[in-house]
Parts: sequence; C-alpha cells; structure tokens
Amino acid sequence: MASMIFGYLIEIVVAILLVTTIGYCIIVNRKLENLRDNQKNLKNIVKQLHLATAQAEKAISSLKQTVTQSEQELSLRIDEARAASEVLQKRIEKGRGLLTPQEFEPIADQETRETPPSRPVSRETSTREKLWPHLNLQKLAKEGFSDPKDMKRRGSGS
Repeated sequence: MASMIFGYLIEIVVAILLVTTIGYCIIVNRKLENLRDNQKNLKNIVKQLHLATAQAEKAISSLKQTVTQSEQELSLRIDEARAASEVLQKRIEKGRGLLTPQEFEPIADQETRETPPSRPVSRETSTREKLWPHLNLQKLAKEGFSDPKDMKRRGSGS
C-alpha cells in the first residue's frame, strides 16, 4: 500500500509537471506568434525604408544635377555679364572721347548724382549729330539706336 501511494504521488507530480509544461508551451507559442508578426512588420518597415532611401538617393542625384546645371548656367551668365560690362565700359570711354569738354561736364555731374537732372535740349548741332553720318549705322541699329536724337536720349541716362 505504501508503494501504491508512492506510485500515485509520482503520477500526480508527473501530471502537475505535464500541465505546467503545457501551460508554458502555450505561453511560448503566443510569444513566438507575436515575434513572427513583429518580424513581418519589421520586414515591411525595412522594405519601406529601402524604398524611401532609393527615392532619397534619386532626389539627391537629381538635386546635384540641378545644382551643377545651375552653377554652369550662372557661371556663363556671370561671364557674359562681365564681358558685356567690359564692352560697355570701352564704349563709354570711346563715347567720352567723342564729347567736347562742355558736353562732358554735365554727363560727369549726372554720374555723381543719384537722380539724373533733366538737361535742356539745345537747338545747336552737337558733336554726336555731326559724327552721326560717319558711324556704323547697322551696328547702332542692332543696339537700338535709330537716330541722333534717340542716341541723345539714351546717352543722357548713362
């Protein structure tokens, strides 16, 4: 009888251990399911991150190309502006050489003032009007000058 009680006790202990093991297996199974779900979510997040990174790389590449093109275009415009400035400066110097000292003084005064004063139009023939027939008319026409009076109006604002 003692051996029977001892046998029942062992069976009860084994049954308790089996129930505990089954309970523990259920808990582990739930945690594994959560881990698999999280793994799927993580895979989706990694895919989205990869796509976002690829888009960002394309955007950065496009931005670099745009910056390079803009830099080249700006450089060309700056070079053109410098060349135009040099040409204008040379033309201004040549134009000053055509003026008499009396005509030069009002223009020099206008350059020092912020707002150009209105200059009365004289009826006398100026040096420009005397030289007009000798100038290259096609070149001046391309630049927008059509006659000596137009040249006076444009020249007085310089």
